[in-house]
Amino acid sequence: MAIAALLSSVISPVSAVTDVDDTPNVSYTEQEPAKLIASGFTATGGLIYGGGYLEVSIADQTAEETLALRTVATPDTTDGAISVVGSSVHLGNGTTADVIGAIDSVNNGTNGKPLRIAFSSSFSNSGFEAGDGGLAGWTAFEDAVDLSGQLGRQRRRRSGAARRVHRGGQ
Repeated sequence: MAIAALLSSVISPVSAVTDVDDTPNVSYTEQEPAKLIASGFTATGGLIYGGGYLEVSIADQTAEETLALRTVATPDTTDGAISVVGSSVHLGNGTTADVIGAIDSVNNGTNGKPLRIAFSSSFSNSGFEAGDGGLAGWTAFEDAVDLSGQLGRQRRRRSGAARRVHRGGQ
């Protein structure tokens, strides 16, 4: 079975993101452990993501399907490192890790819902500029964000036909 996520929207309070690239199909056998479905994708056209969000969904997603982010027990303090602890998304600054966003409590990727990451409105470098020391695990292209390997998906009980990635928006 091939599966893939629909990157349905990335919202910036300053300007809407104009392009989200396709992610490849991923083979998955029912009851397998979670698999990465977007080891890296690029969203372009936004200016500042603070106060905005990234939303990922699966085309024709059912209640048995779950989208999730890789999590760790403690935030990575390495300068530029992105880590997820519980529902908080952190950005390391070399000494500590600042919270830059959170997984939405309703659109949290469970029970067939999309996975939304809401970015805090007041975090440093909310435009993800490469000139701000760079961001490990993120690649900045003027106004673009690459979430290298942070998205994962788990499928619990459903079997069915192959699914294709396509673009969508709100």
